Amino acid sequence: MKLLIREVGSVETGAIVHQSDEHFASSIGYVEARSAIGAAARSGRVGRARQDQSRSELERIWRGVDVIQLDDRLVQSAGDVSEDRRLRAGDAIHLTSALVVDEPELVFVTWDQELARAAREAGLAVAP
Repeated sequence: MKLLIREVGSVETGAIVHQSDEHFASSIGYVEARSAIGAAARSGRVGRARQDQSRSELERIWRGVDVIQLDDRLVQSAGDVSEDRRLRAGDAIHLTSALVVDEPELVFVTWDQELARAAREAGLAVAP
């Protein structure tokens, strides 16, 4: 979301993303981004033109993302992660998706402190 609508952390997130050659995301991330864009428009944080630009930017970004698809195995693992790490459902899906990526230099990017804590506990490098 921080790449799509200017908010606290947008500059840092952009720098992190631009330093990376590969980008991974759980498929749920697309729905969450679209939901956040809609919420920003409904609340008046962005106008119609910016909403349309954000949606277009999301489509452009998403084409460059290696998407981790939700399947039964990942969903069940996310259930375990949710209980074990005390995470909300969506956050558990994001963390579990990161844990299945076979990339030794993976950096998990989140501004959510509870999710960052859980990711660190799971052995992931976390930014910011």
